[in-house]
Amino acid sequence: MQNHSKVSVRPSALSREELRIFEKESGAARQNVPAKTQIFGQGQAADAISYIIKGKAQITVVSKQGRGGMVGLVSEGGFVGEACLTGQPFHLDTATAFTDCIMLQISVKRMLAASKRTP
Repeated sequence: MQNHSKVSVRPSALSREELRIFEKESGAARQNVPAKTQIFGQGQAADAISYIIKGKAQITVVSKQGRGGMVGLVSEGGFVGEACLTGQPFHLDTATAFTDCIMLQISVKRMLAASKRTP
């Protein structure tokens, strides 16, 4: 006999209630980030992750030869800087607000603790 249990597929964006719980549990701080403002730079310490509540962030990389380019655009409901959760000590890319953004910034330590408390 086969198991035909339903699989729930949901978008990556948090619901308003999930966002409220996440803010409370993680101690994250909301930030208004104007367009064209750097969120973090390539080579800087990777000690925090940011969740985009509203707006878009552009991800760029500069090679050792000095050539750069955009490698991604992260929209509402996405994270930037998430490589730090795998132990990456420095950012391998640069994140810049592409539009005016509202973001939650949270330290790696608090993010890992909140993820253990909140399913």
